[in-house]
Amino acid sequence: MDTGPRSLAADGKTVCGALDADGKQLHLLSVFRPDTGTVAAQRAMRDKGCEVTHFAALLDTLDSIRGLIITTDALHCQREHARYLHERGAFYYFPVLGNQPTLFAALDALDWENTPIAHTSTERNQGRTETRELKILPVPKQVAFPHTQQAVLIERTTTGRGDGKTHCYAELGITSAPAEMANATTLARITRDHWGVEVLHHVRDVTYHEDASHVRTGTTPRAMATFRNLAISLARLAGFKNIAAATDHYRAHPSDAFHLLGLTE
Repeated sequence: MDTGPRSLAADGKTVCGALDADGKQLHLLSVFRPDTGTVAAQRAMRDKGCEVTHFAALLDTLDSIRGLIITTDALHCQREHARYLHERGAFYYFPVLGNQPTLFAALDALDWENTPIAHTSTERNQGRTETRELKILPVPKQVAFPHTQQAVLIERTTTGRGDGKTHCYAELGITSAPAEMANATTLARITRDHWGVEVLHHVRDVTYHEDASHVRTGTTPRAMATFRNLAISLARLAGFKNIAAATDHYRAHPSDAFHLLGLTE
């Protein structure tokens, strides 16, 4: 049973068509709420490499993150981030890759082979089947990473892709949430929910053609990205699962859009 806390997903996206005065592409770091499908905060920066230095400032714009689990990509597996989240009463889940080689080696050396599978899930979508198996171990004391409690191994097997082959992927991760707060079902949910922010980015590109936009200079691309986030968030809160369908609906029924915005009764 999943009785764990809700999560927030932090992830960045480069707006490929937007350029500043120096010819740099606009990069936006967002905080996404998987439970509602909405964007809670967003911050602009020069490039993806700046995400680490803007991470705390972005989360500082949220009144409280106490008790939440913050999920990120591997770039944000940083000791400073772990300490910051702990100080604010939040927890983290970080994937661990080559940017933390010592930590990765320590987790990879754990006895995963003899660790039982704690959670299994299977999803089928448009002829594609993905099975996810999750294992959990307590983090040994010799793993020197701030406040970490549990180590996680997620193994994904995907079949039915375009080439017809079976593909296998593995991800190591760590969380500061203790086992009594984040069990296997909770960890399976928050790691799967993190991909909701990738879906958000996909919708901005495919439905709203963000990267192809001719609005490219100054602060306007950032403002337009905010408006796209707002439109997606409002559609999600109105109950739409398909944003393209929501866009078509409000285009055909503009009075419904005014009602959604609270401009009419």
